[in-house]
Amino acid sequence: MGELEELKKSMIEKYSDKLAFFEIEGPMDAIARSVSWGGEDYNEFLDMAIKVGAKIIYYSEAFPDDAIEKYVGHADDIAELDLGFMHDWILHTMVLYADWYTPSDDLENIEETAEQFEEKSAEEWAKELNQ
Repeated sequence: MGELEELKKSMIEKYSDKLAFFEIEGPMDAIARSVSWGGEDYNEFLDMAIKVGAKIIYYSEAFPDDAIEKYVGHADDIAELDLGFMHDWILHTMVLYADWYTPSDDLENIEETAEQFEEKSAEEWAKELNQ
């Protein structure tokens, strides 16, 4: 079990008497009205949720791009755990990253893939995909 999987499990066990945890699909940053938590301590974040009367903690998990060589051994480990709660119609969020994960690596990989994609014409891609 990976470090964020263990953290999630212990978090749910510790706070399950005060908060319900609900997994959502996809990133939380798609919500227009949101505020990112500046701290790094998830206990403070969850204690704040309780203090303002939140009942549900929404969470989503992201896994690393295993096309990036240094993440091959972590393909089944959670790389990013997003937490959020609603208060006054604003989603308050916090992101936790695994110690071994660098979020910018995925962006760099996407940029490299886009550059490689642009190097060929549509006809070249069509021929390659039809083989």
